[in-house]
Amino acid sequence: MTRRMWESQLEKYKDIFQINDDFQHWVDNDIWVEDTETGAIAEIAGAVHGGVLIPTTAANNDQSYLRSKQEHFLYGGAVGTAAGANKFPIHFAWEGFYAEVNPDTANLFIGMMDALASATQPMQDDGLGPKASFNGFGFFRVDATNAAGLSGVVWHTVIDNLTDAAYPQRITPLTLANQGRSGMSGAKQDADNDTLYRLEAEYRPIGAVSALLLEVEFAFWINNILVDTHRGVMTKANFAEMHFGFGVHAGEAQITSMSVDYVTASQRRIRSIV
Repeated sequence: MTRRMWESQLEKYKDIFQINDDFQHWVDNDIWVEDTETGAIAEIAGAVHGGVLIPTTAANNDQSYLRSKQEHFLYGGAVGTAAGANKFPIHFAWEGFYAEVNPDTANLFIGMMDALASATQPMQDDGLGPKASFNGFGFFRVDATNAAGLSGVVWHTVIDNLTDAAYPQRITPLTLANQGRSGMSGAKQDADNDTLYRLEAEYRPIGAVSALLLEVEFAFWINNILVDTHRGVMTKANFAEMHFGFGVHAGEAQITSMSVDYVTASQRRIRSIV
């Protein structure tokens, strides 16, 4: 998959569910729900074109997220149906940056995740990466002092389908070695403080392997450059509805923040006349 389906297949359909926001206006518990561990408050940034600032408090392992009010997205669309299971691709894009007091201390997540809430730790404490089991896919970054053996200086991609033995959680650090694969960018994808990024990802159901299994494909872009792809087989029984969300988890006792300029998330409507 070398080009976005959003530029090809999805644009053919008029029946697409979509969330778009450049945060000219912000009300909690409307389109988005603010979920903070200790009460840090998201606020509209006073910048040209809008934006929202999501801070933590000055406490190590404090975390703050915005998530869609409902779990609007679902792998595969109609669970358990072999026919038509390839009609429901998902696409999201996020544009923004993060700020940290000391280098390589911010933990970040941007993407799809079921039950995305600070109480379930979308990003685990002490830089251990995303929670061990969830439905979803996206980008993340961990602080450099983590004990999980993850790189603290590059973006990572993650794909998961709960406890699916057919498709175990897949984490890919976007290091120079991984970017040397055919079709990738050829350069490692650093996650740098106060640098504007456009992160984009797509899920594409290829087709039913059986009544129980679905072949799927994922693609990820950073600043319009393809940085990761993967194809595999997922167990349909594990599919669960997902939030679209994003947020920050402090890796030190300092205020850490995420500034978001624009987001979009789309999926073809599961109940459709097409």
